[in-house]
Amino acid sequence: MHLNEYPTQIAQHRTQLLEFAQKICKARSIIQLCDHHIDYAIATDPSLKNDIQRKAVRFEMQSEEAYQTAASALQFLQDQQAQLEIFLEQIQSEFTVLKLEKRAAIAQLEAQAAQR
Repeated sequence: MHLNEYPTQIAQHRTQLLEFAQKICKARSIIQLCDHHIDYAIATDPSLKNDIQRKAVRFEMQSEEAYQTAASALQFLQDQQAQLEIFLEQIQSEFTVLKLEKRAAIAQLEAQAAQR
């Protein structure tokens, strides 16, 4: 990649990170909504006599496919976001190194010109 392409690449990856953050926020909201429904169902169920029964029902409800799908989607998004953050950091580091190499080359040319 050329030096002038790095800022665009960095901006695109930051935009993708923002999109992942928004998707993660939505996925967390879905899971929180599910948890609120579970809490409500448990709180209004008169057949649940003690905390052990309530915890068992909570575990059963959180084991249902819809909840697990939402939790898996959240984990997938978080993993993708982490990979993108690593890649962005790599691109930023490459950009920094390339700039330093260019500055060193300019400094060397200026030193050579000053010697003449």
